[in-house]
Amino acid sequence: MKPQLIIISDLWGFKHTNWIENYQKMLAPKYSITLLDARLLAGIDHKLKEEQTIHIQFVNGGIDRAVEKLLQLEHLEVSCVGFSVGGLIAWKAALQGLNIKQLISISATRLRYETQKPSTDIQLFFGDQDPYRPTQEWLEAMDVNYQLLAGGHEIYKESGFIKDFIEQL
Repeated sequence: MKPQLIIISDLWGFKHTNWIENYQKMLAPKYSITLLDARLLAGIDHKLKEEQTIHIQFVNGGIDRAVEKLLQLEHLEVSCVGFSVGGLIAWKAALQGLNIKQLISISATRLRYETQKPSTDIQLFFGDQDPYRPTQEWLEAMDVNYQLLAGGHEIYKESGFIKDFIEQL
């Protein structure tokens, strides 16, 4: 039986994206994959198109709703990959008791506001050009495994990153 892997999207969700298919194809031989759309978890309408409006919806209750929903959905031990806000949702769910064996977060810049870390294997990836990534001091204080890679916030959509990431996983 393949290990369970949850993949949580960024704030755009999985509608109208094609980059997630690359992850699915490469990870499917090793994992039983569940895709979770962060916007659906948070109850944020997919008709919204303006990034700042969507971001405000997440910050003003959407993240908490998504964490609550994730805790209701999952009861077994899982590994989790979260993109941007999806990584924050997984982090917060782990703090509230979600049984996450391994938490991999890519470009989850809002982690910089967190003061507690989950008791699990954590790997963080950030683009070195992402102006909102956590500071070096935060990364060291949280004592997490991390990699700074060449690129900006959406490095997880780039085919080169996807290939390298899958090989490391």
